[in-house]
Amino acid sequence: AVLVMLDLVTAVCIHDKIKHEKPVRAVQQYASPYRRASSANVTASIRIQFDTTTVEQDIGNQVLYQYVKGLLDAAASMLSSAIRVIPIQGNLYVSRDCNYHWVSGQHVNECSSIVVDQTCGPWARVSNSQKDQATVWQFSSGQWKEVTYEQGTGVKDADLLVYVSAHAGDPTCTTSDTALAYSGVCQRDQLDRPVVGYINFCTSTLQNRHSSSPSQSDIMTTVHELTHILGFSRSSFAFFRDENGNPRTPRCPDAASCGPSDTPGYPPFSVDQNNYIVSDSTVQQRQERGLLVSRLVTPTVRYVSQKHYNCNSLVGAELENGGGSGTRLSHWEKRVFMNEYMTGNTYPGSVDIFSSFSLALLQDSGWYEINFDAAKHLKWGYMLGCAFALEKCIQDGKSQTPWCKNSQNDGLVCTYQRDALGYCGLDEYSQDLGASYQYFADPKKGGDDPLPDYCPF
Repeated sequence: AVLVMLDLVTAVCIHDKIKHEKPVRAVQQYASPYRRASSANVTASIRIQFDTTTVEQDIGNQVLYQYVKGLLDAAASMLSSAIRVIPIQGNLYVSRDCNYHWVSGQHVNECSSIVVDQTCGPWARVSNSQKDQATVWQFSSGQWKEVTYEQGTGVKDADLLVYVSAHAGDPTCTTSDTALAYSGVCQRDQLDRPVVGYINFCTSTLQNRHSSSPSQSDIMTTVHELTHILGFSRSSFAFFRDENGNPRTPRCPDAASCGPSDTPGYPPFSVDQNNYIVSDSTVQQRQERGLLVSRLVTPTVRYVSQKHYNCNSLVGAELENGGGSGTRLSHWEKRVFMNEYMTGNTYPGSVDIFSSFSLALLQDSGWYEINFDAAKHLKWGYMLGCAFALEKCIQDGKSQTPWCKNSQNDGLVCTYQRDALGYCGLDEYSQDLGASYQYFADPKKGGDDPLPDYCPF
C-alpha cells in the first residue's frame, strides 16, 4: 500500500479576479456560411498560434522562456487533438480598438479615433502588422474627413491567436502565492467565437521552475487557462450558440432584460454582476442543499453528467459556488469534480483529468466539434448515483465513498481510488462554518479545503 498525505498548499485559478472587458468584434473570413459545423468535412483541428514577443522580453532568461514555450506547445497540441473548428480562410486579423465613437450626427456610432498603442490583456502589445483595416471619421472646420488605416499582413495558420506575457509585479498575480497564470478573451468573431486572447504567467511562481522539461502539472494549468479563453468562462456563457448557430441567450435590443446602455447584438449586461446575463437555457440556478446552485444545462453537458454519475434526474453539471471572485461560476464544482482539470484549484501530486465534461461544454458553445476519444476517464464520482451528485457529502453523521469523517488520530483509511492509504482531511476552524457546510456536531469542524464545500476526503 502507498501512504498519501496531501499538503493543501494548492495551486489556484484567479481567472475572474481580472476585469473582462466587453469583447471587440473581429470579423474573419470563412470558406462557407459560418454556422455551427455538423460535419467533420467542413472542420479541421484548431490552430492555436502564440505571440511570444512580450513574454520573451518580460522573462529575459532563455531557460525560463523555453520552459514557457514548451508549456504552450504541449497545451496547444493537447487541445488541437480534441477540438475541431471551421478554419479561418487566409490570415487571422486583429480588429483595431476604437478610442471614441460619435454619439450623434451623420456618423453616429462610428469610430472617431483609433487606439494607437493597442494591447490584448494588460501587458501584451498588438503589432500593426497583425491589425485589420479600419476607418475613422474626423470632423474639422465644419467638414467630415474619412481616415483609413491599412490592413496588415495578419497571422498565418491561426484560428486562435494568444498573446503571452509574464509581467513582473503583475497586481493580479500578487493576489495569490500559487497561481501560475491567468487568461482572458480580447476579441470574438462574427458568431462570438473567441479568436484573440491572452495568457499572463506569474513570474513569482514561474521562477521556481528549474527543470528544462515542462511538468505535467504546469502543462495542465496552461491547458486550463487556454480552455478559459476557448469558452469555459462565465464571461463567455452568454455568447454560446445552439446547434443551428442561433444565440442561446437572446441579444439586445430584443432581449427582455435589455436597457438603453446595452449594445445591439450583445446579450444584456448586468452592472450588479459585472457580467452578461445568461439565459436559463444555458445556466440554471436553484436551491439545493440549502445553497443556490448553478448548473450548466446545455444538451451534451447534461448527457455526459447523467451518464457519468448514473443519475437521469440531473439537469446539468454543477458550477463552482465558492472560491470568491476568482473562481466562482467559471469552474466545475470541486465537490463533485475534484481533479477534473477545470476545477478551481489543484492539489500537489494530483493528476488533472482532461475529461469529457469540459469538452462537452466546448461543444455546446456552438463553436467547436469535439473528438471525445481524446478525453480521459474521470474516476471521481463515477457511477455513484444521484445522492453523490445532489446531496450533502455527510448526512446524519454518515458518509459515503469517497467522503470520510474520521480525523488523523483515527488512523489510515483507503483513498477514494482504493489504491493507497491516507488520512481524512479534517480541520477545526476558528469560526462556525455556514449552516449548509456543517456536517458534524461541532459547527467549527469541516474538511481542510473550503472549495469542495468543506467536505472531508
